[in-house]
Amino acid sequence: MKIIKFGGLFLLLLCFIFVLSLHSCRHAFLDESEIESELLELTPIGADGQSAILNLDKTYGTDSFLFKGPARFEKNEWKTLGINDGMDIGSRGAPFFFSYKLGSHMSEYIILPTVVSATWIFDEEGKLAEIRVIKTVDGL
Repeated sequence: MKIIKFGGLFLLLLCFIFVLSLHSCRHAFLDESEIESELLELTPIGADGQSAILNLDKTYGTDSFLFKGPARFEKNEWKTLGINDGMDIGSRGAPFFFSYKLGSHMSEYIILPTVVSATWIFDEEGKLAEIRVIKTVDGL
């Protein structure tokens, strides 16, 4: 009887993983540079923050917005300086960034999802300067 219960639970778990994989993120299977190229078509370098958010909200949904905050150009690279959800991302004069979750994919082999997110960094003029794509394996 215990074997039948265990087998049934295992089958249920496999069905659950299969259903989750049907709604997978295609970005999980692309290289970060390929994802960045797609995002640059959607939000080209030089785009302003408000138009970028409108395009991203249409494409990924408002629930995909993660966080925003200040940024700084230091030693020939952009640095994000923490999260500030009260920050006005449309104002000029202070560099800023925001991040979106592009999706996730459950692996068929392990129960840990691959999460794909991206960060858009804007200069002091409020123009897009850089996009960073990050893939992580979400674990316990």
